[in-house]
Amino acid sequence: MKPHPIRNSIIAGVLIWVPIYVTFVIIRFIVQLLDDSILLLPSAYQPEVVFGFDIPGLGVLLSIIVIFLTGFFATNYFGRKLVSWGESLVAKIPLVRFVYLSVKDLLEPLFEEEGHAFSRVLLVEFPRKCIYSIALQT
Repeated sequence: MKPHPIRNSIIAGVLIWVPIYVTFVIIRFIVQLLDDSILLLPSAYQPEVVFGFDIPGLGVLLSIIVIFLTGFFATNYFGRKLVSWGESLVAKIPLVRFVYLSVKDLLEPLFEEEGHAFSRVLLVEFPRKCIYSIALQT
């Protein structure tokens, strides 16, 4: 049976618009999150008070500057020692250790300078025998 052209057009439209919409929503969320970082400033230094009006995007700029300065500090000798000390402190807190190390392990390969991140394919077989044996025992 021949596919219906109306159905194909609807599917093609969905395949175009859904990724665009999801991308827009995620970018808007990230920009809003970064823009809200301006609320961390004391109220006397917030743009509404200093300039008399809100400046959209100032929080994003502030976040980029903070991220850059943090990275700059963390790459020198004293910064590396401080980060190492902080990570050893975090490693002693059970739930925080799990979340922090999981996120760190996920991000490190993405930002490797070598370019070897995700260079091999790994196939892990789902343990079927284990599930069947558990189901039979209960």
